[in-house]
Amino acid sequence: MIKAIVVFFICLVFSLILTCPFGCVSSGDDFHFVDYSYPAPKLCGLKVLSADSLLCTFNKNISFSCYAITDIKKNESLPAKLSFPDSENVCINLLKKTEIGKEYLLSAQVSDTSGNSLMLEVNFSGINDNKASLVLSELRDGYSSKKKECEFIELYVVKAGNTAGLEIYSAYDGEKKLYKMPSLDVKSGDFITIHMRTLMPDENVSEVNGDKTFGRGVDSCKSAFDIWNAGNEAHFGADYDVILLRDSDNGAIYDALCYRKAAKIFAWPKKTCEDALKKAYEAGVWNGENIDSAFNADGLTLTHSIARQNLNKLKNVHYPMKVSASDWIVTENRKAITPGFSNSSKKIKKSI
Repeated sequence: MIKAIVVFFICLVFSLILTCPFGCVSSGDDFHFVDYSYPAPKLCGLKVLSADSLLCTFNKNISFSCYAITDIKKNESLPAKLSFPDSENVCINLLKKTEIGKEYLLSAQVSDTSGNSLMLEVNFSGINDNKASLVLSELRDGYSSKKKECEFIELYVVKAGNTAGLEIYSAYDGEKKLYKMPSLDVKSGDFITIHMRTLMPDENVSEVNGDKTFGRGVDSCKSAFDIWNAGNEAHFGADYDVILLRDSDNGAIYDALCYRKAAKIFAWPKKTCEDALKKAYEAGVWNGENIDSAFNADGLTLTHSIARQNLNKLKNVHYPMKVSASDWIVTENRKAITPGFSNSSKKIKKSI
């Protein structure tokens, strides 16, 4: 009998454990589940304020257990001190300035008031506080593996500075093919050609060292900077696109090229193009907000480019510099494609 009672109570206790797991509190006939877990802190954003300061924003009050800023290329740590503008923001003040466009790593462990911790590693680039003013100058969307020719976009330097922090967005390609400009010191009047594929790896060497004669390859120019994008993917729309020159630090739009082949494109096939054009118009860059304002690119092929015609009017002009379809032409033939040189004014003679 005693043995049966003991077995009964063991079974009863076991059943209560099953029905009232850890984190459950019994009160009479009711069971109330209590959440004893607290989420770890979350990094909401990292903003590079200047060459020697960063701002980290968290979702709650935190403290730093340890931290380090590392120059990735040199594998060297940069000395720094912390300051706390408020409970959720931490300013990291570097005792040595970062270099424009150079890659750095923030490593840290932070904890909240409940003891929950977060290990984080975030890459960032040295801020460019001397950005060059560039405009889109010429574009070819064609590609030939036989001739080693690929899509390119040429930029013209209006004001001297550095190109780090600028990016080229194609609404046809989307954000996944966003091109970020490397750190390059340029002067007013310089041309920069971005070749969108690397077809000859031994010769297609980007001239980020400042030597315009360093790189070689089809469409390169010894009097201009040639930059080759890694990979062999197609870029830009053959029949339509909206190209934006943007600031990656604040999202500002500095220039735009909106084109379509009017004989076959009557409405934007991709909403990204409609959205990009609207943003360019609202930024005061493109002179029109609907597809009718787009440049008519009928005739654009591998043997023709789209070339800007008003570069000589842009010296010492500040952003935004409004551009319209009337500022562009489809060039006459292959000889009129001029990456790295002043643009040709010879128009295509007939639509194709």
